[in-house]
Amino acid sequence: MRRVLAVVVHNWPLKLAAVVLATLLYAGIVLSENVQTFPASIPIVPIRQPENAVIVGNLPSITNIRYVAPTDVAGRLTRDGFTASIYLGAAAPTSGNPFVTMPVDLKYADSRVRILDFSPQVITVRLDPLIQKVVPIDIDQGPTPSGLEAGQPVLSATKVTVSGPDSIVRLVAAARGRVLIQPSAIDVDQNVPLVAVDALGNEQGPADLEPSEVHVSIKVSGLTTTKTVAITPTISGSPADGFEISQIDVNPLTATLAGDADALTPITRIATTPVSISGTSRDVASTVSLALADGVTAVSPKQVEVTVHVRAVRGSRTYSIGVRLAGARPDRTYTLGTQQVSLALGGTVAALDAVNPSGLVATANVGSLDPGRHTVRLTVPVPAGTTFTSLSPPSVVVTIGVPRPAATARPAPTPTATPAPSPSGP
Repeated sequence: MRRVLAVVVHNWPLKLAAVVLATLLYAGIVLSENVQTFPASIPIVPIRQPENAVIVGNLPSITNIRYVAPTDVAGRLTRDGFTASIYLGAAAPTSGNPFVTMPVDLKYADSRVRILDFSPQVITVRLDPLIQKVVPIDIDQGPTPSGLEAGQPVLSATKVTVSGPDSIVRLVAAARGRVLIQPSAIDVDQNVPLVAVDALGNEQGPADLEPSEVHVSIKVSGLTTTKTVAITPTISGSPADGFEISQIDVNPLTATLAGDADALTPITRIATTPVSISGTSRDVASTVSLALADGVTAVSPKQVEVTVHVRAVRGSRTYSIGVRLAGARPDRTYTLGTQQVSLALGGTVAALDAVNPSGLVATANVGSLDPGRHTVRLTVPVPAGTTFTSLSPPSVVVTIGVPRPAATARPAPTPTATPAPSPSGP
């Protein structure tokens, strides 16, 4: 007992100081990290969902998140920093029991945030196995208009494979496509999308159908039928030389024809009587009739307005032109890197024919340039009625120099007279 007491009281001032320090540290943590609640909801994301199963319904969101974090961190929490997930890698759903209960894992990107509580922490998920089966195609063509008779549908396929969640696919009895018989007695010849339906005709989904559509042909006939077809204008002749057709307008674009079903069946377009544009250089507007076959009449329209728009033929030409200097100084020398450039012009044939190539020249403005080597942009005036297309090269190298002054001849030295010797006396 004495030994135990001796151990307890040994270095008691140091031990007391340690207790006080621990208390202060704990108080600091409590003061710096207050329990708070995050107001936003966080969606739950499934991880490693089995490939042979699908989640039926929507997953709930996480709410009522209680956490502690340092004051500076707590003030910067964002919804995107939270991640909520369930791990489905070990889930094994069956047709008899598609429900699985999974714990929710909630984390925050900053490890200094400690999550204390949230709800829900466990959720039940309906995880249906993916199955498939083959069902027949059913075409709903609706009521047939009075006075018409619709034949049996001819399909490009008679069955489809439906795939999806077990709880959905088990209810599917057929793949249904819907068509509408027109009062105009036009045969049905179209691709029809399919939907999965149960035995009562109610649509079921989500489910995948393969094929997802079927081509349906239904012969429609009657004593007198009508048919709407496109109108094709008939144009005779050619515009004047140098002109071409730019556009043809037809008003209206379609015509409704009536007649025997056998007579209307081969008609896909109806032509007009000819519109002549021979030798014209202007737009031609004309009101013409439809060119109808025997046994076919026009319900509407009786006449058609055709407008043929004519424009001048446009083209382009290329010319080789010279280069001239503008602003050259007489006390400078100028050397051009090239003497010829290639100019391309566009315009009507008439405007291009009127161009005088000898009058075309490219100008390099050198008036403000000092001696040295310069790259000068070329300019070309464009003849009336034409448009500038390109200039190659668009610039020319100009080397500017200063002539050396002529050398000055030195004057010849003036000869100096040599004195003659004086004669000596006797």
